[in-house]
Amino acid sequence: MLAEVWHSLNQEQGLAMQKKDLVANALGDAMLELLNEKMLDQISVADIVERSGFCKRTFYNHFNDKHSLAAYVWRRSFDACWTVNGRACTYLEFQKNYQQAEQRLESFLMNTLTKDRPGQDSLWQVIYDASLQALIDVIKRNGHEEALTPEVILQLRFFVHGIHGCLKDVIASMWIRHDIEAMRVLTPQDELQLMPQVLRPLILTPEELKLVYGAPDHTAKTA
Repeated sequence: MLAEVWHSLNQEQGLAMQKKDLVANALGDAMLELLNEKMLDQISVADIVERSGFCKRTFYNHFNDKHSLAAYVWRRSFDACWTVNGRACTYLEFQKNYQQAEQRLESFLMNTLTKDRPGQDSLWQVIYDASLQALIDVIKRNGHEEALTPEVILQLRFFVHGIHGCLKDVIASMWIRHDIEAMRVLTPQDELQLMPQVLRPLILTPEELKLVYGAPDHTAKTA
């Protein structure tokens, strides 16, 4: 009897989680549509619930504010980039997926991260934390968990900070020039050039390492 009750509770919890995910995704889709039309600071919670068909109470049951929803939208796309054909990606596969996602989310990036607006710091923190954890996860998948010493973690932090610093400069330049092509200045090759040598054999598979850097000392190829 107890087992049946426990099974029933698990089913109810599973259905509740599915419903929660469906609502969150629908709100995220509404946010993406609105960001294709205007900037985040011009979008209200009322706009989001009207576009999604939900009420404000439902919105606040899932998100604290529009900035937390924007962070969810980015994280949803970022996480999806780490999967291909139902399996976890390698780093180069992720780069390819992210490039494609970034092109689809150009309006999102341009309309949420182009100026110093309330809530941007929290979004940048989400991006930083997710990026750092993703690199730690890929190192573990590559079988190098024992290499995650404090010194290596520090190198990872420097690497992620470097990527984000470049991205912030690109976004600022894009806002000044009003040129969305500036979003493509930071290329995957730039990221690979910024990657410290000590991290390269940890983050990249042996095949990727040879493909990108060629030489055994992991010195990057020159054009």
